[in-house]
Amino acid sequence: MDKVSRRISFSIFVVVALALMVMLFACGPSSDDKYTLTMKVEGNGSVKPDKGEHEYDFNQLVTIEALPDDGAEFIGWKVEKGITTTYLDKKTKKNINMDCDKTVTALFKKGSGGTTTGEKVTLTIVESDGGTVKANPQQEKYDKGTTVTLTATPNEGKKLKTWEITPNDPSVTDLTKTSITITMDCDRTVKAIFEDE
Repeated sequence: MDKVSRRISFSIFVVVALALMVMLFACGPSSDDKYTLTMKVEGNGSVKPDKGEHEYDFNQLVTIEALPDDGAEFIGWKVEKGITTTYLDKKTKKNINMDCDKTVTALFKKGSGGTTTGEKVTLTIVESDGGTVKANPQQEKYDKGTTVTLTATPNEGKKLKTWEITPNDPSVTDLTKTSITITMDCDRTVKAIFEDE
């Protein structure tokens, strides 16, 4: 290969390498990127920023705040990004980093002294081998938003393994406790699973 051909080959290599570098950096996040924060509410309350979509710069810190209505209680945040869902603590005000599109939901439930909507819901307790379950208060129907304490009592030689709650109640974070409190914001089915000690 003569000198001219080698120079042409080298020049082509440099151009291709530079093009690949430009493409690589162009595909990653930059300070000019914008991401969408979608705010939602479940239950009786409101949020700041307001419900809906809001656009922010890449890596911008955004303060979110949950504002329960009278008689309601804030129980936590649900954050969805892509296929990942995480639950945050009960602090009503938090900062989140906008490093991607996110959907944030504030979760509220009725407090023990709150008013109810008049709508009735049903709690179904499925019998389990190895123990019993009692509800307090124990009723055929509950006002929507009522909190109910469930207590599992294992038989001799048994212990509670876990609770099955359908549909899931996000306010219950430890399903291995013998006593839990659920919010009757919809019809729910509960089963205590027991195992040998």
